Amino acid sequence: MSLKRAVSSLHNELLQLESALLRREPAWTGAAATAFSHAQMQWRSQVEAITETLDHCATIALDSGNSFAELENKLTAAWGS
Repeated sequence: MSLKRAVSSLHNELLQLESALLRREPAWTGAAATAFSHAQMQWRSQVEAITETLDHCATIALDSGNSFAELENKLTAAWGS
């Protein structure tokens, strides 16, 4: 799998997770609805930030001739997971 496709795939999976969570959302009103909406906006912002970061890493890796496995190893070492 190419690095760009892997990033795109992760982005799509995160958006699908959001959709699944929204289908389970109760009909909240008032402060609860406001809090949920705020959390949803933060979620989307984080998804976009993660995607942009990984896309940037993928671009750097491709430009320097690294493979997906090498990038994965570097990210795992950096993030400690």
